[in-house]
Amino acid sequence: MQEQQKSSGIDPSIPTDKQQERFAFHRARLERNIETLRQRLADKRAKLGELGEDANPRIRGVYLENVASLERGLRLNQGRLEFLRPANDTDVAYRTQVYSELPRRIRDLFPAGSPVRFHGSPIDRSRDILLSHGISSSVDREGISTSFDGGGGFSVTIPEMTETTIHDFTDMLRDNCTVPAGCIFVLLPESDADAEAGRRQIMGNVDFGEEPDRLVGIMTSPENIERVQGWCVESGVDPGLVGEFFEKSEELANRHDQLAHDFAAISHRHTLAG
Repeated sequence: MQEQQKSSGIDPSIPTDKQQERFAFHRARLERNIETLRQRLADKRAKLGELGEDANPRIRGVYLENVASLERGLRLNQGRLEFLRPANDTDVAYRTQVYSELPRRIRDLFPAGSPVRFHGSPIDRSRDILLSHGISSSVDREGISTSFDGGGGFSVTIPEMTETTIHDFTDMLRDNCTVPAGCIFVLLPESDADAEAGRRQIMGNVDFGEEPDRLVGIMTSPENIERVQGWCVESGVDPGLVGEFFEKSEELANRHDQLAHDFAAISHRHTLAG
């Protein structure tokens, strides 16, 4: 497809008319969603205020949960709108390749039983992770559960099972690629127990400020590298951790012996601390 475009003088990095139309469609949809959520949120807050502090705790709890859910929905839609831009064939082809090939590449590169863990996130949430200096459960961040993880932990995958991370959590092919791909945070557990939990796709909350050595890499698309490095600088995270999906996975695999040694040191530190 891209070769045909190049031979015909069409630049595949420039959005086509169809891609511009899809961009306009998704922008209008997000704007409608945001307006609807704002109205619903205002209504729920007003009703919550009418209930008062002395209302039935169960009823008040339901309203508080509804407000938290609407606030989260509003943030998600606003985040997508902020980063929305027209797709282009170069980016779509690249992301399709990542979607199809990266899980197998990681599975082949990393040895069985590796302590390395992977957490996928959309681009707006990736910014929030870096600027908040850590990854935590939605229960702890927002007071509501958005997946199977509960308080104190968040979802991760092991090298043998990164399809979930790549296909479901990085926005790799969502909405016709009108939002940049997300990031994959590559992490080390804090202990043997945390490593074992990772095989059940859970890891305990991570604070990069307190334990910077547990974040060992950030994989993303070429489009994002400079912006993600900027967020790293702003948050005090090493920008050298950021790299392109395929290149960073190979770099980390080549350093696996050192990463395994680092995990042993982190686990020992955790044992001494507690």
